[in-house]
Amino acid sequence: MTYLLECEGVTKNFGGLVALKDISIQVTKDEIIGIIGPNGAGKTTLFNIIAGALPPSYGKVFFKGQRISEKPASEICRLGIARTYQMVRPFNSLTTLENTLIGLSFGRINPPDYKKRVIEAMNILTFMGLGTKANNAAETLTLVEKKYLEMARAMATSPEILLLDEVLSGLGPAEIVRAMDTIREIQASGVTVIMIEHVLSVIMELCHRVIVLNYGVKIAEGKPNEVANDPRVVEAYIGNVEMGEQETLNA
Repeated sequence: MTYLLECEGVTKNFGGLVALKDISIQVTKDEIIGIIGPNGAGKTTLFNIIAGALPPSYGKVFFKGQRISEKPASEICRLGIARTYQMVRPFNSLTTLENTLIGLSFGRINPPDYKKRVIEAMNILTFMGLGTKANNAAETLTLVEKKYLEMARAMATSPEILLLDEVLSGLGPAEIVRAMDTIREIQASGVTVIMIEHVLSVIMELCHRVIVLNYGVKIAEGKPNEVANDPRVVEAYIGNVEMGEQETLNA
């Protein structure tokens, strides 16, 4: 079987620090997969390796059967893997529309006609609820709007896989519910979503499968309810998560 994405024995060393050790995962099309674990578990490092920002020290990453772990981030993006960042990174001096057009320019599908690119960018911004802010400078947006701009710019690359790095952090309960609906719509459009998140109620409700990392090692993988009841996960992570994080949606 050829998986949409496969990590095979991925290890990442930073000098004497082992950030990831022998991580193997398989992702099939149309899943929403959650990656959880305490701070420093290696979650974002794994995203960086999948997206090409970092090479693995050992191991391989495959996208639709093609090895991508030696490719630069720009080429991986053009193949169909996009990502957001935990700390939003808009081009502040550019407009919301211009930020989104950059995603189109460096993505998998880049319409040659400028008017068509603008129409496509506006469609994405409207989908993200930012259509009325198209001509606003990115630096004037609220944190929530910048989170949606992160997703808009990533979606503009026409990804087959979208990596979301704590896209819900800093959002209030109502905003989290809206973001969850947006992620479901993205997945329904044919995009596979892999998300790092600390709001456990979101992971339990939204994800088809959950992967748990601790100190760079995968300690559990399975359906949300299975993982939530795994004693190793409770000891390493869930038992230490603040109740406010678990109950955000009930606030």
